[in-house]
Amino acid sequence: DTAAGVDRKNFRSAILLAYTYQQTGNTGRAERLLDDAERVISQMHRVGNGGYGISDVNILALRGRNDAALDALREAIDEGFVSLISFDMWTLDQNPMIDALREDERYKAMKLELDRKIEVMRDNVERAEESDDWSELLNRVRGEELTASLRLRIASR
Repeated sequence: DTAAGVDRKNFRSAILLAYTYQQTGNTGRAERLLDDAERVISQMHRVGNGGYGISDVNILALRGRNDAALDALREAIDEGFVSLISFDMWTLDQNPMIDALREDERYKAMKLELDRKIEVMRDNVERAEESDDWSELLNRVRGEELTASLRLRIASR
């Protein structure tokens, strides 16, 4: 429900509603929701719990700013984004809001890069399951959490 305003709890719904409004020709309402969602995510981090994922990519693509959307996707990948599943319950291939990006060679290259990363992660999990030794993966996650925490502290200064 965005009637009370767009916030950290409903910004994804606001972007989806904006997409729906665009599809039905109500571009004014769509643009207001995108503005509100953009304001909210500007105060958030991208990855991890409570992150906005590629919501900026969605917003830019919905606005027809494909080059900026692709730049934002590259930034997301560089910051650790891998999959939409934890954010939106669908895959990058299923996300209708970025349809305009799919034929661009830059998108195709980034999608291939993400697919390869996901395959490596699957292989790592399979090895850990087979050996019943999760220590390497757990240590990696703890190290990444520490690094992310330090980045946030530095950024907030």
